[in-house]
Amino acid sequence: MLPAAWKAAFVEYGTAITTLQRAKRLNACLSDPAELLGELANPGHVGWDPLDQPDWLLLELENDILIREEQAQIARHMISPSSGTNCIMQFNMGLGKSSVVLPMVAVKLADGLKLIRVVVLKSLSTQMFHLLQNKLGGMINRKIYYVPISRSLKLTPKLATKIRDTYISCSKSGGILL
Repeated sequence: MLPAAWKAAFVEYGTAITTLQRAKRLNACLSDPAELLGELANPGHVGWDPLDQPDWLLLELENDILIREEQAQIARHMISPSSGTNCIMQFNMGLGKSSVVLPMVAVKLADGLKLIRVVVLKSLSTQMFHLLQNKLGGMINRKIYYVPISRSLKLTPKLATKIRDTYISCSKSGGILL
């Protein structure tokens, strides 16, 4: 286990890098007032603490983004719904559902105890696999497991055992099952 002082130092270093990345983005969008206003509106790390969510900080660093307050709020609600039961949420396009919120939720829930499943349409599975691999496979170091299931699947005892073993491995390693 990493000592608290070391963790705090690494998080401080990471947040300094996100500040540098933001400065570069601000400089790059000086000629586009709308983009500049959007970047200025998000100072970063509002509504969440990088010390409590270091994987989210790594997600920011590796993808050169700052998690917006609304994204953190939605992710927290999905991780722990106020109703205490399953929930359904609807998002508008372009708010970072797949590229930001889904990786935030998946990496938080994939704690080595639970099996985290991301269910997508077959037509989107390849794209989602690559997206999750790009977002979570680098510094966050989470393995993405792919198990295509359809109604046409002919389940045999041998195949059932293989699927079970994959689920166990995914769960124990903190992986994400697609």
